[in-house]
Amino acid sequence: MKYWISQSVAMTKNPIRIESGASTAEAMELLAAHNISELPVVDIASRPIGLIDITDVVGF
Repeated sequence: MKYWISQSVAMTKNPIRIESGASTAEAMELLAAHNISELPVVDIASRPIGLIDITDVVGF
């Protein structure tokens, strides 16, 4: 059995994100402060251009 939900229900309206020019330290701070493991990366126009995973920055 399949269940369908709308995008507006499944997606966060204002996700926590980071701009592409931010430092690794800033990314770590956001990940830790919000207890999240992934962080969308956006360009200057707030368009998504990537995703940082906690495993990408652990060890820096």
